[in-house]
Amino acid sequence: MTRSRLLHRLLVPALLVLVCTVAPAGASTEASAVNQITLSTDQLAEASGLAASQRAPGVLWAHNDGGDAPTLYALATDGRLLARLTLEAATHQDWEDMASFRDQGEPWLVVADVGDNSATRETLTLYFLREPELPADASFPADLAQRVERTLRFRLEGGPADIESLAVDPARDAIILVGKRQTPPAVYQLPLHPPDTGRVLTAERIGQIPRLPPPDLSDIRHNFTLAPFLRQPTALDHDASTGRFLVAGYADAHLFACPPSLSLKACFAATPDTLQLPMLPQTEGAAFCQSGRALCFISEKLPTLLMQLPSPVSDTTAP
Repeated sequence: MTRSRLLHRLLVPALLVLVCTVAPAGASTEASAVNQITLSTDQLAEASGLAASQRAPGVLWAHNDGGDAPTLYALATDGRLLARLTLEAATHQDWEDMASFRDQGEPWLVVADVGDNSATRETLTLYFLREPELPADASFPADLAQRVERTLRFRLEGGPADIESLAVDPARDAIILVGKRQTPPAVYQLPLHPPDTGRVLTAERIGQIPRLPPPDLSDIRHNFTLAPFLRQPTALDHDASTGRFLVAGYADAHLFACPPSLSLKACFAATPDTLQLPMLPQTEGAAFCQSGRALCFISEKLPTLLMQLPSPVSDTTAP
């Protein structure tokens, strides 16, 4: 028996059990009014992280998965490459996500070198830098360089695991990470301002996300190879204006309301609002964009696709 046939015999029954025994989570709707464009550059062949600029509306930051230099790419929402930013004093082992946030009024970026498919990395790394201002009179793409201002090294409570999702919630002084290849995915937390940044911290496992839908028969038909991972988290973001969290995978996106009265554990344990996404080749990055009015997604593989759709209205407003 060939390996593919053996995998098929083992995988399909397991997926059928999930499909038949687990109910879909919450309200689920198909995304509408989708704007999908192709990037003008081939330099993001393995796009893996996405964050909206805190300085310039309509600008996004992105990065590649492993194999690239420590570089961030500034993009316009029409697909143009605006700048390449080299991070000095940083290395690129397996960057999986990034986030943007404001801290005491200043715009920051953080990049997560946390990928670990084989769950063997004992120490993971976050790189923090102030978001640069793009030169207004430069010919695009501009080539920039900036030194990382802070490096945070940490391990995961419970041992190594694959992490592909990162968000920052400044109001809670929290960095949030979500696991992949876990059922259900684990949620970890680090302090945004630890008292001692020189030591290796431990990311506390604070909960899990139990209400994500499992793979279904259409997933198996669409892409047998990716079916086990189609609904696992590959991206995370936080909207400071509403307190919501966005958890995205290859097939759908989930919006978790998180008012100040709830703990992070309770937020992620609740039933999210779910959007069924148009299938990109491999959605790896997601962000609230257009000042929270839209959701943006970026796909791995060339040609690199950037998708934007309206963000569902939230009735929760953060302080």
